Amino acid sequence: MFADEPGAVAHTIGRYSERPRVEASHGERTPTEPAGPPVDESPPPSELRPYQVPRSAVVAIATVVVLAAGGLGLGLALGSGSHATHRPHATPSARSHHATASSVITPSVAGTFNATYAAPARSYTVELDASGPCWVMATDAATNHVVWTGTMAAGERRQLPAAGGLVVHLGASGVAVSLDGKTVQLPSHFQVPFVLTFQPA
Repeated sequence: MFADEPGAVAHTIGRYSERPRVEASHGERTPTEPAGPPVDESPPPSELRPYQVPRSAVVAIATVVVLAAGGLGLGLALGSGSHATHRPHATPSARSHHATASSVITPSVAGTFNATYAAPARSYTVELDASGPCWVMATDAATNHVVWTGTMAAGERRQLPAAGGLVVHLGASGVAVSLDGKTVQLPSHFQVPFVLTFQPA
């Protein structure tokens, strides 16, 4: 009986070694670790490369700016040159002298109570502008026909059309006289009643 014990022990060990694992026979699964948060696989900010403007675009923009600046400078140079060549500036003294000479009519003969002025050969208009009450009488120099007579009030304006000689009698000094828009200069020492004679040349 004891002689058979070694064989029985080996047979028993073999039977236990052939048994499948308990985990496989029961279909149990090995527990897995819980899933962690999703991993961001995008590259870090330090590895992002900034956008670079192509060199050809930079060259094109620089060329356009240079051409535009050159065209503007050329235009200014041409404009200033044409202005200096075709439109010379008159000096202030020449302009003022020309304006004074062309806008004022001076008497050809002047006295204390009368003065004579050259009038156009064509028709013209003498205008009276009263700053105070003034009696006026205007007559045709050739026929003595009365063109107009009356008393002007302050601020009143009267136009006397004429074609030939015209004689204007003023009863007061507060009257400004003009001929076709040009100032008629009265003598500085005139007295009223004063007579103005407009005689065509």
